[in-house]
Amino acid sequence: MNLSTRMKLFITVIIYLISNIELFSQDQEYIFSNITRNALLSQHYVSAIIEDDNGIMWFGTHDGLNYFDGYNFKRFSVNKQNKNSISSNSINALAKDEQGNLWIGTNNGLNKLNLKTETFTLFRNNTSGNSVNDNLIVDVKYDKKGYIWYATKYAGLYRLDLKTNQINEFLRNKPHYNFNFLENIKEIELDNDGDIWILYETKGIVNYNPESEEIKIFSTATSGGKITSDLVNTIAITKDNLVIIAIRKLGLISINKNDFSINLDFLGEKNYNRYLKEVNNSNINDILIYKDGTIFFDNSYLGILKYNSWNNKLSFPSEFIYNAQDSLDKYITRLYLDSKDNIWIGSAGFGIGLISKNIKPFINYSSEIENSKFRLSFPSVRGIYEDSNGDVYVGGYNGFNKIDKVTGEIFVLLNKPTYLVREDLFGSDEFLTISFESFDFGGTLYRFNKRDK
Repeated sequence: MNLSTRMKLFITVIIYLISNIELFSQDQEYIFSNITRNALLSQHYVSAIIEDDNGIMWFGTHDGLNYFDGYNFKRFSVNKQNKNSISSNSINALAKDEQGNLWIGTNNGLNKLNLKTETFTLFRNNTSGNSVNDNLIVDVKYDKKGYIWYATKYAGLYRLDLKTNQINEFLRNKPHYNFNFLENIKEIELDNDGDIWILYETKGIVNYNPESEEIKIFSTATSGGKITSDLVNTIAITKDNLVIIAIRKLGLISINKNDFSINLDFLGEKNYNRYLKEVNNSNINDILIYKDGTIFFDNSYLGILKYNSWNNKLSFPSEFIYNAQDSLDKYITRLYLDSKDNIWIGSAGFGIGLISKNIKPFINYSSEIENSKFRLSFPSVRGIYEDSNGDVYVGGYNGFNKIDKVTGEIFVLLNKPTYLVREDLFGSDEFLTISFESFDFGGTLYRFNKRDK
């Protein structure tokens, strides 16, 4: 079984093997699972997430890089005795190129990981100033032209040409803009036109065209009063080039790439008022755009929220995640959509979670369920049969029950220890063949009329 198949199997198992579930609402179309509750992740602060071309998940932490094949975790960390090991245990960003290599932004340079050999190659900047600060990589992105773009904490924006391994820096000599483009970059994103969007921790957002070198600044000083805070958290860009940005105290805003117009009412007044009613803070750490255009974002107080632009509907976690009470809530740091349409969640201290779509959870019927409508009348199951109508008949110690195919409700048919349940020996759809424990009833086969209650 290859790794991709193992990952698919793991996802299937983790979705279905959810215990102690009594009901499932069709409105709650996602299921949450805590992947690392008992797993050996090197650290439970997850700073970056990516899936490689083999379907394997990778997680960056502040204590090494973690590989997860669906069953086990493997950690890559600094090894001073091995020159081909990773250069730092503090991982800030992950990306992959068209050859399948992983690119890792760390506190000590940019690393390329060859997945076949599991060896790392270090790329460090040769710029003036403090070399440690120059090589503190905060974000990494790959573009289709064969470049790796990466941002440093204190030395600005860089581009690595994968054909020549040449590194070029950008935005260093721009004094006429009266803006420090080099320091306190938080995140970068590439739009569909190849422009770079740069988020600064306390200075707003910059749009940069590397071909024309044209620069547009979006901040409190340049927006004509529209933007009232420069505390930017994160960014996402739709396939239609709509730029969605999370700004503290403002929530989500958008910038139309066609004319660079700013929309401060992205969620709509009704949704935003409901959102603010629940929280006094709009600290959004990450935004994820689903393939159908649905937007997911997290909030420090509410957990993960979902917004559908086509019907202007904002959903809170309990409204679309089946077991939202078990989710990672306010500790979320990263959201990532994998190739199977699962949403992986990174947290600050609680490891990794998974939200899976459109699969009903396993329903646990037992004698210990609190709701009497879904409680078996016996603890031990000896026989199960599904008839042509889809109803399920269950026999066991001290009972014979029917599970309704539509409602899931359990009906007690007999209070005898039923050993065998199968189709009627004479081929009738109105009857079943059952037997009881031999020491009580002689092991005789009986025809049971399904109309009997």
